[in-house]
Amino acid sequence: MRFIGWVPLLRSMGYAVVGFDQPAHGLSAGSISHMTQFVAVQQHVGRHFGKPSAVIAHSLGASSIVFAQEQSWRPERFILIAPLLAPTDSVFQQFDSVGVAHKVFKPFEAVLHSLTGRRFADYDATSRLPLLDRPALIIHDRRDRETPWEKGARFAELWPGARLFTTEGLGHNRLIDHPSVIDEVMKFLKPDHR
Repeated sequence: MRFIGWVPLLRSMGYAVVGFDQPAHGLSAGSISHMTQFVAVQQHVGRHFGKPSAVIAHSLGASSIVFAQEQSWRPERFILIAPLLAPTDSVFQQFDSVGVAHKVFKPFEAVLHSLTGRRFADYDATSRLPLLDRPALIIHDRRDRETPWEKGARFAELWPGARLFTTEGLGHNRLIDHPSVIDEVMKFLKPDHR
């Protein structure tokens, strides 16, 4: 529950808060997580609780919400922190960071496809983002080593009505708890903000 510190602020603004950890994250069970699973969990939560005023998500959760929203529960606003634009790029970046050869990608994707029925390209947000019509605040750090800032900037550029908020030197995770980020999010969530 990375966002637990945000709950009192959100409640003071009148928001009811639903928080959950994705599989293999935080307090949730499991040792494997993937985009298909993230989308399914978000859809389940959305169907159960209904249309949210806003969604706040980080990293893979931020990327998957683009694919999870449905007509019955489309969020009014999005706050997406360090989203991935194209999972394939992220996989190659992760391979490079741990010294895995790119030729491993095809068998790796085949295993995931056998588990999920989906391919990485199915979750490339490039063509979906221009279709979104709700306000979004995209937050990304220039020194993010897991999802490059350039991808977040492109994510915001492709989404009509999105605005990019950039931090410096906070990386992929620390920005969640940074006062400047929390302040920017709370301003974005004020009822009179458009």
